[in-house]
Amino acid sequence: MTRIAGVLFFAWMITTKSVLAADHLVTVTAGDKPVEQAVLTAELPADLVGKPLDLVDAKGKSIGVQEDKLGGKPAFTFIVSNIPLGKSETFTLKEGKSSATGGVEITKTEKGAEVKIDGKLFTIYQTNNGPKPYLWPIIGPTGALMTRSFPMEKVKGELRDHFHHRGMWFTFDKVNDNDFWSETPTAGKTIHNEFVSTTSGPVFGEIVATVTWQPKKGDKIAEDVRTYRFYRVNDARLVDFAIDMKSANGPLKFGDSKEGLFAIRVNEQMKVEKKENPGSIVNSNGDKDGAAWGKRAEWCDYFGDIDGQRVGVAIFDNAGNFRHPTYWHVRTYGLFAANPFGLSHFTGDKNNNGAHEVKEGENYSAKYRVYFHKGDTNAAHVADWYAAYAHPPKVTVK
Repeated sequence: MTRIAGVLFFAWMITTKSVLAADHLVTVTAGDKPVEQAVLTAELPADLVGKPLDLVDAKGKSIGVQEDKLGGKPAFTFIVSNIPLGKSETFTLKEGKSSATGGVEITKTEKGAEVKIDGKLFTIYQTNNGPKPYLWPIIGPTGALMTRSFPMEKVKGELRDHFHHRGMWFTFDKVNDNDFWSETPTAGKTIHNEFVSTTSGPVFGEIVATVTWQPKKGDKIAEDVRTYRFYRVNDARLVDFAIDMKSANGPLKFGDSKEGLFAIRVNEQMKVEKKENPGSIVNSNGDKDGAAWGKRAEWCDYFGDIDGQRVGVAIFDNAGNFRHPTYWHVRTYGLFAANPFGLSHFTGDKNNNGAHEVKEGENYSAKYRVYFHKGDTNAAHVADWYAAYAHPPKVTVK
């Protein structure tokens, strides 16, 4: 090839963008807690924006990476495992097709949206089966159903109380003096409007939907945008939930009530009130079982044996949430809810009013992470998983 031909060929490669982007080193450093598994997001280098991504470890193995957003800027999300306290691990981020297998797939259906992880059903976002949207069924890391089946299905041996306890959901008793919790004939409804987006990928799948808060009488009082993000983690299940709720007219008033807010009704086999081989409740302060009700804590865990295998579900309260650490409306019969508003009930002081008003034009926002795990609280390292959520390992990209 002549010199002129070589120059022209090089120019052609540039103009057709066939030159690969530079490789970048991504270093993850654990803090004062060891990292069992952590979901991390970092800003994406400009030369990799819009290109296929691959993230490989020191042995050259692809670990899975997915394009994302961080503060409105292009970013990438990945999951790291097993980094000892104070230690670092370096990965290479580069352009190219990843050889990592598996992922999370979101598919819209007549019921709402189906979530599969590595080809197996994890949950369904139900939009047409009751007066509110919710997740059900939820299949845990052992293949066991983590939630009660009633009222969606009638299963022998299950209690059929509290028919408004459906899978995992977000509602509240007193919003502008309207009941959205009980599902009684006079209660309001939270109605699914539309899917803003659904995303599938090797690291996470995501559902973004809008919901209307419609009282029994009168016009709608609020709308929200809620986001469920489902991660592909090893030997567990991990869900992030975020909600932005705004008034449809005037201020948004949350009353003092214990009935709410972000909740799950656990499998009957896990409940503390079970006569044989009962389950257990533990929070981040060490309060257990009935003593955990109404207490404030950064996280709370509910575990027990399902079909002979010990499993549990922990809910993490985000540090940015209103009145963090939240109060827990967690019952020994199986209800498990985070609630920052029911202060008079939780404290036993009628003068301690937990009502809260959101001014017109402002949003009520909240975030939670839900960790479905094997084993009890200690075996599942719940405190370490919370630490990875509240204080993620440091990420540097060069």
